[in-house]
Amino acid sequence: MTKQAKIALGIFAAVIVVALVIGIFTRFRLGPREELGKPVFAPQGQVVEGFPTELVLDNEARLNNSYSIKYDEKTKQYSVSFSSNQSAASLLASYKQYFTKEGWLIINETNLQQVKGIYAREVGVDVNVTINVESERSSVMISYVRR
Repeated sequence: MTKQAKIALGIFAAVIVVALVIGIFTRFRLGPREELGKPVFAPQGQVVEGFPTELVLDNEARLNNSYSIKYDEKTKQYSVSFSSNQSAASLLASYKQYFTKEGWLIINETNLQQVKGIYAREVGVDVNVTINVESERSSVMISYVRR
C-alpha cells in the first residue's frame, strides 16, 4: 500500500470514528426519539413528564398509569389514570371549580349516574376528565392535549 493510500485510509478511519462519537453523544444528550402515535409510559406510580400535576386534584389519589402520545410536531397528548376515594360527584364539582377559577372555558359537562366528565379548553390546550363510578371509589382518566 502506498503512503498516500495509508494516509487516505487513516483520514477515512478518523472521520468514521469522529462521526460515531458525535452520533453517540447526540443520542445520549437528546434521549430516545418519540415515535409518532406510539405511547411513552411513565414508571409505575409516576406521572409522565409534561403532564401538569396540578390537574390531579386528589392529593391521596393512587396513580394507575400515565403516558404520552405524540401525534405530530404540534400535537401531544398526556394522560393519567388514578383511583380516588372521593365520590364522583365531589370530583366533578372540584374539577368544575378548578377550571372556572383558572379561567378555562368549559366546553361540555356530563353528569350521569355511572359516569361524570368535564371537557375544558384554554389557548392551545384541551383537557378531558372522565370519572367512572365504582363501588367504593372513583376511577379517573385525564387527557391533556397540547395542540
